[in-house]
Amino acid sequence: MTAAAATGAAGLTGSGQASAHTDTAPTGRIAPDLGPVRHTRTDVLDIAYHDVGPAHGKPVILLHGWPFSPVGSYAEVAPALARRGYRCYIPYLRGHGETRLLRDDTLRSGEQAALGADLIAFMDALRLPRALFAGYDWGGRAGDVAAAQWPERCTGVVSVNGYLIQNLAVAQEPLAPALEEGVLVLLLLPH
Repeated sequence: MTAAAATGAAGLTGSGQASAHTDTAPTGRIAPDLGPVRHTRTDVLDIAYHDVGPAHGKPVILLHGWPFSPVGSYAEVAPALARRGYRCYIPYLRGHGETRLLRDDTLRSGEQAALGADLIAFMDALRLPRALFAGYDWGGRAGDVAAAQWPERCTGVVSVNGYLIQNLAVAQEPLAPALEEGVLVLLLLPH
């Protein structure tokens, strides 16, 4: 995501409740331009994240894709948004960086529902009532799902290459023959 895209998105305007515990003490590791890695706990995860910008700035949650990290993804974007008065929270999605499941018996899942719920639990842990979600790939999908399921928590969404939110039961049903034929015709037309 470019700084221009994220900055433009931050101007958009637009409760799920999860029990959470907050410990935002930094671990001491510093990422270039993103500050120290902090941690907060939800019922399921110890989420590592960076936090850049003025304390009372409009909250923006920047969500990285797979298999990338927040550092490589947002080292330029977050400081650009912070200079414009936004408070950027940049979590490591489950399975990335220092983010860890709290219990060994928790099902390991990268399902879209889990990623969306993780985002809302992260917001609850930080006591963020609303935020703009901006992400790409898996991060875009997490933002899309959270916005669809908890619209009251979202002030806007920027989703780049985030896939579509899928209803898997419907996706497994075959298309009506006429619709399937129409799709094939469109695919075979010269461009």
